[in-house]
Amino acid sequence: FVGTDLFVGFVPDTTNWISIESSPDLLSWTNIASVATTNNATVFVDEDAAAAGTRFYRLRQPGFGVEDAEAKWLAHAGRDYEFHLQHVRSHLQPYLLSATITVRGGQKTITNAKADGQMIDQPDPTDFPTVEELLAALKRAKQSGCWRVAAIYDGTQGYPVWCVVERLTGKIVPGKEIDQYRITGFTLITN
Repeated sequence: FVGTDLFVGFVPDTTNWISIESSPDLLSWTNIASVATTNNATVFVDEDAAAAGTRFYRLRQPGFGVEDAEAKWLAHAGRDYEFHLQHVRSHLQPYLLSATITVRGGQKTITNAKADGQMIDQPDPTDFPTVEELLAALKRAKQSGCWRVAAIYDGTQGYPVWCVVERLTGKIVPGKEIDQYRITGFTLITN
């Protein structure tokens, strides 16, 4: 455990997507995350473990990958939507970015943008991705061999509720660049 979160480490022996499933009784299983990795070990932190009570885990391969989530998302293409985004990054300041993202007619608008709690007048659009941009970033990260790519997708619409991309940096002194995104308050906009 890490605080009230459960830390699960495993050696997947693949670079394909793996689904992490949980069950309270070993009978019914729910997909709780999808992980792709290019290293020999990976981790997943289950933030819902303490609230869930008894919980068993298993890995399933092939897993539910970003392509599967994208297919769900594209089944409803052309929709207008809005959500609150939190973007945490380990390698650049400011470290915590947040904003409301609105997409109407395929055009992105960023409002209420903050960097480490301070309002931003001119937010960088690349720091505040749309659902389509997040799905594309996850695909690129998986294809480019990132150290770890993980996501939790909305089961109905396929957008990433939470995702993380970890890249190794430095040849002599290795480090990691980590970008983590969380979507809350997702709403379809009806005109």
